[in-house]
Amino acid sequence: MKRSEWLKLKRILILLIAACSLSPSLARAQEPKAATTILEKPRGSSNYRFGFAVGFFGIGVTADASGFTQVPRSEGPLVASVFVEMLLTDKISLGFEHYRGVSLAPFSTAASFTGLVSRYYFMGPAPSMVPLSDGQSSLFVKSWTPFAGISAGYAQATISRDNDQVPTVSGSAGYVGVTGGADYLLKPGVGIRPEVVIASSQVPAAFSSVAQPPELTLLSIQCGMFFNF
Repeated sequence: MKRSEWLKLKRILILLIAACSLSPSLARAQEPKAATTILEKPRGSSNYRFGFAVGFFGIGVTADASGFTQVPRSEGPLVASVFVEMLLTDKISLGFEHYRGVSLAPFSTAASFTGLVSRYYFMGPAPSMVPLSDGQSSLFVKSWTPFAGISAGYAQATISRDNDQVPTVSGSAGYVGVTGGADYLLKPGVGIRPEVVIASSQVPAAFSSVAQPPELTLLSIQCGMFFNF
């Protein structure tokens, strides 16, 4: 084989090797690109959300009634609640909440706790992404985001029972409480929240009109849903 022919064959081999090595890169470049990942901090109205929850245990009151000292009465075994909250920062929220004890036999919802609650998300930002504009993709991470919180407000109960030696037990007082749980996004703007809530009335004897102030307690192990708006 002549030298000139050998050089031509060598050039062809080099071109074939180069083409084979470039073909996977070209194929990858021609593949359709995946949806753009867009993470956006909530703005405007998406900082607000409302929700509801249903839990077990209940609300109890112990107070003087009908000449008896410290008569206990409770509404349970269910607790229903609603709330509205606002994200102050990525990790802190402030909200308004209302709890009611639910007795089934007889049906009654005569005890309630109403107040303010602040939650702190100590493992990361609160999950509150919302859908972005049409034509864009969004990605959110499905993971539990735990929180702890404190609450304060006003509790009241007037619980009546027919055919009872003490027909009505009532009381009211301010309360403080603690809460703990986690948020999980099902889809952008919609999530679930398992939570444990404990609260108790706090009335110094000096500020009470009776010798023994009424005692009101709330315990709820609950699960609920929240929605951004």
